[in-house]
Amino acid sequence: MRFSFQFVSTLALVFVSGQSIVAQRIALGVELGVRTTEDVSGTLSPESKRYIVGPMVDIVLPMRFSLELDALYRRVGFTGYFSSCCAYSITRERANSWEFPTILKYRLPVVPAHPFVGIGYAPRMVKGTDVSSGSFLSGNYNIYPGYEYFFNRRSGTSYSVTHGVVVSG
Repeated sequence: MRFSFQFVSTLALVFVSGQSIVAQRIALGVELGVRTTEDVSGTLSPESKRYIVGPMVDIVLPMRFSLELDALYRRVGFTGYFSSCCAYSITRERANSWEFPTILKYRLPVVPAHPFVGIGYAPRMVKGTDVSSGSFLSGNYNIYPGYEYFFNRRSGTSYSVTHGVVVSG
């Protein structure tokens, strides 16, 4: 049997790189957080959940560094009301928010506590539904009677991906 140079070099690369990966520690866990402020203001009524939760992976690297990867979920939403003499409407939005922080951490050389500092990048995606309903009157009631129109609309909401910087410690 003849082995090609490409196959042998690939096999050698797997064995050489595999030895350094075997020595690394990987920690799996769940992160849970609580929001302490409201996420909307004004005439909107917040209906977002206060929790944020998701899995995390922490890969210990050489020289006191580690890499943390998270997938954090939270439910967001609001309800808005509008009313006047000739119209009213209710708008309700519900969405799922996913954040994917990637943080490079440096463990400080303090033995008992293992504090760290970190910096990273966190893209966020939000998708959900928007439901609007209400009615409005048309016509000039001084001259001729108007008609009342009702509407009920449901649509998908999708915001563009937002990008954030994470500083941790």
